[in-house]
Amino acid sequence: MNDSKIAVRYAKAFFELALEKNKLDATYKDVELILNTLEPAEDLKDVIKSPIISPANKNEILLAVFGSKVDEITKNFIALICENNREAFLDRILMRFEENYRKHKGITEAIITTAFKLDDNSKAKIVGILKSQLKGEIELKEQINDEIIGGFILSFDNTQLDVSVNSELQKVKRELLLSK
Repeated sequence: MNDSKIAVRYAKAFFELALEKNKLDATYKDVELILNTLEPAEDLKDVIKSPIISPANKNEILLAVFGSKVDEITKNFIALICENNREAFLDRILMRFEENYRKHKGITEAIITTAFKLDDNSKAKIVGILKSQLKGEIELKEQINDEIIGGFILSFDNTQLDVSVNSELQKVKRELLLSK
């Protein structure tokens, strides 16, 4: 079984269980916490994916890190993942869970990349515009990339709007090269 099938199946089962137990929002917060913790923690990701460390020890480590911060349903799911030797897929499973949650709630994820951190007013304006265009809730995630120089890149629903200074400079460069 390839990893995407594993992630899809486990995420679907976890999502349906959370929905059935009426703990969908609490579980989503747990998933966000775990993913946000794992993203910068390369050492923890290495431990989770290590073939040398037993699944039982990985479960203990994950529960030591997250146990007091997550709901019982999430603790049990982590234990199941480790018991079935699927802990290496944990991040992908949780990302699929997020996708299922957003789809269920009618939430569109949008990612804005800028050269500097946006203030709350600017983020609120962007969310407002997207809400009116997409007719639903928006979850805006922000990324900082100083290489774009200025402007922004906005990605949502397989659409990308690139109005960055770097992109415009690249267009001018291509046009100059083609005009020779």
